[in-house]
Amino acid sequence: MSELRGRVRREEFGPGAWILETSSGERFALAGNLAGLAEGQEVRVEGRLRDDLLGGAMTGAPVFEVARAST
Repeated sequence: MSELRGRVRREEFGPGAWILETSSGERFALAGNLAGLAEGQEVRVEGRLRDDLLGGAMTGAPVFEVARAST
C-alpha cells in the first residue's frame, strides 16, 4: 500500500473527478473510498496506483485507488 499527501480538488469536466494535488505538483485522479473528502482539504490517502484504469473525466492524471483517507 502506498501513501500520498496533498490538497483535494474537484474538477467538473464531464462527470467530474476528485483530484489530489501534491506539494510537488503531481496530480492524481482519486477513486475508491472517497467518503468525507471535501474541496480544498489537506489529506493523507493510502491505497495503490492503478495503471490499469483511466479516469472518466479526461484529467490525464494517473488513477490512485483510495483505501483510507485522513486529514
